[in-house]
Amino acid sequence: NCFGCGKSGDIFSYLMEKYKLNFKEALKILANEAGIDIKESNSYEVKKSLDKKKKYFFIMNLIAKHYHENLKEFYTQNQIIGQFFKKKKINLAIIEKYQLGFSKNSYSVIDYLKKYEITPNTLEELGIYKKNTSGKVYDAFSKRIIFPIKNKINETLGFGGRVIEGNGPKYINSSENE
Repeated sequence: NCFGCGKSGDIFSYLMEKYKLNFKEALKILANEAGIDIKESNSYEVKKSLDKKKKYFFIMNLIAKHYHENLKEFYTQNQIIGQFFKKKKINLAIIEKYQLGFSKNSYSVIDYLKKYEITPNTLEELGIYKKNTSGKVYDAFSKRIIFPIKNKINETLGFGGRVIEGNGPKYINSSENE
């Protein structure tokens, strides 16, 4: 008990009250701080029944994982990407720590998500991707270094992307969502 205010509790109740979290969110934060990986089911079928917000975070975390795996693959294979990071003094440890990524092309994520039965229409409905003039859903981050934007419990909220070569705006961000 606190002698000043009389409150009592544990680290979970402290985080829950201070940051207005539920128990599961507090548990994720504390596990992350302790370096403990809490495994969750990756089955999209299990996730289908969850609400839109949970579905959004599930999909965004899958996309972040895909971008990150792309960057790890291309970091040593692609001279332009390697030189970009070398010039910015960003090494593999920093890439891992911040889960930086790379988008290969406009459709690689869509192809990747097919194995989770996530359709391009779902990506558009959730505001993750846009449609081009011909009606196809595409990844606006194509050929960009990806900076995942995370919340306090390490869920991916969105992305920032920086072009490393070619035309277009130097930086773009994903749209705001609910």
